[in-house]
Amino acid sequence: MDTLLQALILGGVSGFSNFIGGLFSFLLPISKRRLGLIMAFGAGALIASMSFGLMEEGFRQGGLDATALGMLAGAGTYYLFHRLFLHHAGPKGLHFRNPSAQSGLNILLASILDGLPEQFAIGVGLAAGTNLGFLVMLSAFLAGVPEGISGTETLAPFWGRGKVSLYWVGLGVLCTLVTVAGFLVAELIPGDFLGFLLAFAGGSVLAMLADTMLPEAFRQGGSIISVVTVAGFMLSFVFSRLQM
Repeated sequence: MDTLLQALILGGVSGFSNFIGGLFSFLLPISKRRLGLIMAFGAGALIASMSFGLMEEGFRQGGLDATALGMLAGAGTYYLFHRLFLHHAGPKGLHFRNPSAQSGLNILLASILDGLPEQFAIGVGLAAGTNLGFLVMLSAFLAGVPEGISGTETLAPFWGRGKVSLYWVGLGVLCTLVTVAGFLVAELIPGDFLGFLLAFAGGSVLAMLADTMLPEAFRQGGSIISVVTVAGFMLSFVFSRLQM
């Protein structure tokens, strides 16, 4: 299969995971406990993809200094952004104390910050000929579906189902384009800077997990999420080793 076509497919699968979650929310309601467990599983998968995908490839491309700076920059950017724009962020920036008081622009910006670094990494992984692209796609999809379910349930009473769906579609298109862009420009970016960008994505993802996704999973799923998170990590880890 042509690699550019692969970038379109993988980018679309992960980019539209929130939209798929929204459809689940409309068509097949899921209990909060099950949603918490699914979210924990996706978080574990994301941790593994960050550890054995983003950071390993970032180190290979840019070395220790670039990856260390990139990870700190990604986490710092996430923290500052949410301090500036959101009073209380949840998965994809959609869980907050007063949804009616938050503008759609702030919600959109939060979703972009959480999701686009992952999508860029998928394209870079495909261009590098490694398993990074598929590993990040799988983890992002496993995390994105429950995020879409939870976000849709929060926003639908204020925006309506149609507007929420359009939002997810728009984000999916943007994410797909970023994946393709990552694939096209990967070979043009110097190794140090590419390593920085991959580590930036890893830092942003890890900050999001610690700040929002795991606390939300615990709130909805209870203490059993510790085991489910490890299961998600193991699945992603095993896949990363099988693809080496």
